[in-house]
Amino acid sequence: MKLRLAAPLLAVLLAACASSTGGQHLSNHSSRQVLTADEIAQSHESNVYAAIETLRPNMLANRGPTSVNNNDPGIVVFLNGQRYGDVNSLKLMSTNDVLEIRSLSAGEAQYRYGTGFPEGVIEVKTRTQ
Repeated sequence: MKLRLAAPLLAVLLAACASSTGGQHLSNHSSRQVLTADEIAQSHESNVYAAIETLRPNMLANRGPTSVNNNDPGIVVFLNGQRYGDVNSLKLMSTNDVLEIRSLSAGEAQYRYGTGFPEGVIEVKTRTQ
């Protein structure tokens, strides 16, 4: 009799644990691609490049040449939805007005901005859009 009650209870507990860890995985993945204004402010860095380098250095990682011709522009920076420059342009941006920094993979960048971003995109959104 006890075994009949224990099996369904165990199944319910396992299902609850499995679904809660799945949600955490998605939120951790998302947070690796996004820097919020609070995180940036807590870094005490003066420019966006330094903040990314301190908090999410993988956002700046270059995959290397993607073709024999090597006409790859590298990671491209967009500021408030407009193409701004390469990753070095982040050194010219102050962290004071930044709301969010988001890293987009090549596929995500192609969906949002079209072709030509094999290294992906870093989007910077500011308070003054």
